[in-house]
Amino acid sequence: MSGLRFTFIRWVDCEKKWLFPADNRFMEMYNTVKNGGYGQGVRITYKSKVPVTPQMVETALHCLTRKANSFRTCLQYRGDELWVVELMKPDLDFKVLEGVTNTEQALLDLIVQQPGQLFEGPLWSARMLLPPQEGHQDTKDPYPYTSQLLFSLNHVMHDGVVLYWIIFWMLEILDNILSGVQTNDQPFGILHSGLEISQEEDKIRKELLKDPLTLRRLLNEQAEKNTIPLIAEAFELPEEEYPVTISLETEVISSQIMEQLGKKCKSVGVTLNSCFLAAYNVALVELIQKAGLDRDVYNITSVIPVNTRRLVTESGFHLGCYSVPLHHTTATPRDVKNNFWQYAKEIDDSVRGKMRKKQFLTDRVLDRMLQEEGHIPNTQCEFPPLKYDYSLSNVYSAPTPFSGLGKNIKLDYYCNLIAIEKTCNGNLTAVMPRGKQAQIKTCNSSRYMTEETVIRWNKGLVRVLLHEGM
Repeated sequence: MSGLRFTFIRWVDCEKKWLFPADNRFMEMYNTVKNGGYGQGVRITYKSKVPVTPQMVETALHCLTRKANSFRTCLQYRGDELWVVELMKPDLDFKVLEGVTNTEQALLDLIVQQPGQLFEGPLWSARMLLPPQEGHQDTKDPYPYTSQLLFSLNHVMHDGVVLYWIIFWMLEILDNILSGVQTNDQPFGILHSGLEISQEEDKIRKELLKDPLTLRRLLNEQAEKNTIPLIAEAFELPEEEYPVTISLETEVISSQIMEQLGKKCKSVGVTLNSCFLAAYNVALVELIQKAGLDRDVYNITSVIPVNTRRLVTESGFHLGCYSVPLHHTTATPRDVKNNFWQYAKEIDDSVRGKMRKKQFLTDRVLDRMLQEEGHIPNTQCEFPPLKYDYSLSNVYSAPTPFSGLGKNIKLDYYCNLIAIEKTCNGNLTAVMPRGKQAQIKTCNSSRYMTEETVIRWNKGLVRVLLHEGM
């Protein structure tokens, strides 16, 4: 697809404008979301000095819509081509819910509505949960009032980074409202077509086509990467007619442990992300060994979402979905826990090398070539084959200018959720900051492993982190 097609904006009428056509990266996420995969949301709890009313929240949401134009978008076809469209008068999908006892289920109910909103918009929605009863606030608490919000953000137009930032954007706007201060109209970010990423993939494809022999070798190697997850070898996969996403209780790693892990990572010369990957792999080896799968070396496949905003030359925060998967296979010895930091260093060196070579883009190009040849089935079926042991998203290390504390309101708690039962990922874990603590949230497909098994895996991960952080 030529980059020139991304460089213009054309007005159609006074109600909308066509921004840019969808590229391959966009279409892949679109097809997954349309099928019901990767629906995402977040549950946020704020504490405030005075009550936050539904009218205040609605005002804040209108302000958010003005300041972030990705919140004014939907998708529409122009001929046979899918485009991103900005609506000049977007609707606001906001409701107040009373008597909700299961907030996680309420969020899941909100998430499953996402595929039906692709063409009308908005590509996000919000709900305010009213507390069961008013009054009886703790007068000793400087922030005695609690308010809960649910956000569902369509993954086509919003990735996990935007999901994380919305927590603080809303806090800033609500704090201004509570303080009687006018919120300025300075945009929170800009919506970019992702032109540089498409151009880079085009360049990679052209280079690959120059050497047919090397290309064939790479295609054969890529085809062999589509392996069966270790979990499927160690445990019998559950037979689920109607699989669901199982959301585990959030695990919290203390600030002291995180500080010690950070120091050890620095001394060894690895990123915190590599430490998490190593810990997850150690916990997986322990889990499958106890299940009777005994080998000298285990090949563990993981997916690391890469934030491709690093490839965009235009400055500023870029709204949209910039998450691209980096597939990583690690040869893991059976006694890996005895050499944890050496193993973490091996992972770090491998991941850094793939990042430098932009392997995450090369893999995507090779996968598309294999699909064109018919060697990889198109994964647009309702329940694609499970391909990876797990996916790990680390937002803990992402820089943020926000403290979570305003003059009249503060962030008390948040919890993300993502629906994966209709994707090729059976297990997805996000590591996110809670102050200086780290919170670990795992979502598991019920067609991948039982809740009891994934809980044991998660507990093993926490044990490894605590042991290495002592």
